[in-house]
Amino acid sequence: RNARPPSTATSTSGARNGGAINGGAIAQNGLQLTLLAPQQHVGQSQSTHPTLEWFIPVENELQGELQIYEITEADGTDGLQSSFQRVLNSPYTFTSEQGLMSFTLPAEMEGLKPNTNYIWQVLLRYGPRPSDIFMVRSQIEIIENASPTAQLTTTQQIATEIEQLSEAGLWYDAIALISQLPHYEATLQRTTHLLELADIEAADTLPTESENELTNSEETVHSQALRQITEWQNNEVSQHGLGQAL
Repeated sequence: RNARPPSTATSTSGARNGGAINGGAIAQNGLQLTLLAPQQHVGQSQSTHPTLEWFIPVENELQGELQIYEITEADGTDGLQSSFQRVLNSPYTFTSEQGLMSFTLPAEMEGLKPNTNYIWQVLLRYGPRPSDIFMVRSQIEIIENASPTAQLTTTQQIATEIEQLSEAGLWYDAIALISQLPHYEATLQRTTHLLELADIEAADTLPTESENELTNSEETVHSQALRQITEWQNNEVSQHGLGQAL
């Protein structure tokens, strides 16, 4: 199975702590707050109500927010300029739990617009000061739904559809289907999915012949974080007596 980035792939965002790039402010045992999403290109979805997932590394409960912003571009005095409009009137707030967390845009809410890019970001508050937040963000592009998904009734049908979505570069749609599987099968599929994305992220940061070797870059940190999350998943499955996910 070969997941791929969309043909319009462009580099996207990273992690920020108090306004500065910093990958280790919210971390435990080498794990860090991580979005299960591409960072080196913009992930795509055919759904106007996509599922977003992130990984919480710490056991202590922290207050968090998910925010979504529509990106619009217009001509300005210095050329094309971007502006951002919040989609959720009130941010989705949550109390963190160690492990995977997710949010699906509710069906009763207005969906995201096709042919539009959005920023989504997760914030964790780890102290009393306004600056005591750690934020990770990524982008999602909503594309026209050219091939509606048939009704899927078996685990095998879902697994096949996940593979096809992954090969088409529809990262978020594959994630949404994975979340519908039973726990063990979901762990297997998510592990494969994350390792494929980690390979893509690492390949996208390989230096050219004219560049020096990349070291400690934001993107390679993200690739490493995805691999560490799969190891964490496998350990959790093993500890609960369900066998290894790999």
